Order: sequence, then C-alpha cells, then structure tokens
Amino acid sequence: MKSLATALITLTFTLLISVPTFAETPRVFLEERTNSEKYAYLYGALETAMVMHQRLGSPEKSDCIKDWFAGHAEEANKELMSAIHQVKDKDFPVASVIVILIDRHCNS
Repeated sequence: MKSLATALITLTFTLLISVPTFAETPRVFLEERTNSEKYAYLYGALETAMVMHQRLGSPEKSDCIKDWFAGHAEEANKELMSAIHQVKDKDFPVASVIVILIDRHCNS
C-alpha cells in the first residue's frame, strides 16, 4: 500500500509540475531562464513535493526532502543543476529530474 501511495504522489507531483506552462525541457530551463528564475522553480518544486508528501501521509519523505535540500543546500543545488545539465538534450520536464533525485535521496 505504501508503494502505491508513493507512486501516486510521484505521478501527481509530475503531472502538477508538468503542465504546459512549467513543462520546460532542460535546454529551455538552462538557456532561457535567469539564475533567479531557475532557483525559484527548483525551490517551488521541492516545496510542492514536501507539502504533497506531508498531506498524503508520508511525513517521513517530506522531512527527508527538507533535510536533503535545506540541510545541504549548496550540495543539493549543485547536484540538481548538474543533473539537469546531464540531460540537457532530453525532451522531458525538468520536474522529472527533481522527482528522480528526490527518490534517490528519500526512497522510503
């Protein structure tokens, strides 16, 4: 049951962040956004993930996201940007990279 909830949370998060307005490819994100726009997007996506996990009954994952990102902000920022650069030529939303990194750090 917990894996079903995790799958639903991940799907919901991806769909919410991937609406056409926000479904930027890594290339668009990296080349057409200012640094402040990039970080606002990343912080917003991470905060959305924390709130969703908290409200959908997974406070441990919400806390893990907070601990990973807020507790190690400089390293987390570097990791996020590096991962986005690695997939610069892929045609999927930047939010997918964020979801993958959340799962890598906070797989419950």
